Amino acid sequence: MRTSKNKGMRNNFSIQTQLRKWSWGCLALLLFFLWMPDNAGYLSAQSPIPVSEDSVLFEKTSFLILFNTDWDYTRAFPEEETDRLLEVLEDNPNLKVRLEARTDSVGDYTYNKDLATRRMEFAKRELKQRGVKGDRFIENVYGEDLPLAPNISREGRQTNRSVKVAAGYQTPFQEITGSIISKDGENGGIEGMMIIGSRYHRDTLFTDSTGKFTFIAPAGEIFSMEFYSGDHIMERTYHNLGREAPTLGEVEIERLEVGATFDFEDILFISNKAVLMPGFQDALPRLLRTVRFAANYRFEIQGHVNNPFSPPQPRGTFYYDLSERRARKVYNYLIENNIDSTRLEWKAYSNSKMIYPRARTENEMKYNRRVTVKVLGKIEDDQ
Repeated sequence: MRTSKNKGMRNNFSIQTQLRKWSWGCLALLLFFLWMPDNAGYLSAQSPIPVSEDSVLFEKTSFLILFNTDWDYTRAFPEEETDRLLEVLEDNPNLKVRLEARTDSVGDYTYNKDLATRRMEFAKRELKQRGVKGDRFIENVYGEDLPLAPNISREGRQTNRSVKVAAGYQTPFQEITGSIISKDGENGGIEGMMIIGSRYHRDTLFTDSTGKFTFIAPAGEIFSMEFYSGDHIMERTYHNLGREAPTLGEVEIERLEVGATFDFEDILFISNKAVLMPGFQDALPRLLRTVRFAANYRFEIQGHVNNPFSPPQPRGTFYYDLSERRARKVYNYLIENNIDSTRLEWKAYSNSKMIYPRARTENEMKYNRRVTVKVLGKIEDDQ
């Protein structure tokens, strides 16, 4: 970040100067863009934004209050976005509201800092009048520093004439490092996609051929990791930063083998129905990612039921048909999402392969009502 000093009037600024300033802003905002979630928009929710050297704000919702040139107020206050903010705050009493006041780069540096301060006061006043409590605010006056967009275009300058309002969890964070390697030792590091999750956020990052990764996670919290590549898939694993060191070292993953089965632990169904349990809707997109990344493999979709203390139920019985409907539901989901049908088969296993054949608790029964995925072989080996 630049030190504060009066840069004088610069109405005739050059594009080269603006690009140089934008590059500094990019460096300062590097964390933000490295950990944006899948399919994130420009101002997406749940993106980490630096708050201090040892804490981070994981956003739940955000929007911009936009200003005309040299104005410190606006008549076009974003009412719908503010209503959404109030709903989020009501549902999440521990959230903070981060305010970031900015200007474009036209004019005097010191004047722009003062203008941003006045915009901040306007935003706080208007938000308080609409029901946001003042003790929720985290205030940051940037002026023309740390722009949201390059100042070389009219659109970019308009974006920067703003106060950004972001509601999220402010929490200390730790930097997590390590590398993804093949367990057989042949490839060394593995290039692919990692998905990181915690109760605060969900992030996506990519490894190169070294397999090395670095990301942030809430300090002392439990976070999850999963990994996808052409020949290596790591199901979701959990790590407790209250008990584990933030340096994970080498994370070994086995190469996909014929006969390997993925349980996923969360393609689970309502009792006696081919309907996913509430809260497990993320299971199918995760399976879809697996099949897409492992594009050279064929898979069998396996349907299962919970019927403990009973022999395997044959074709034509309720439980066999139920396991078949569950397998076909997942199979059809993959086909509908453009997976080639020649890569997929489905099969009903009835109650022949229950995880808990003598299930007594609801939790044990829940994990019997599932769909699993088996690797049938590599396409090039079948030809």
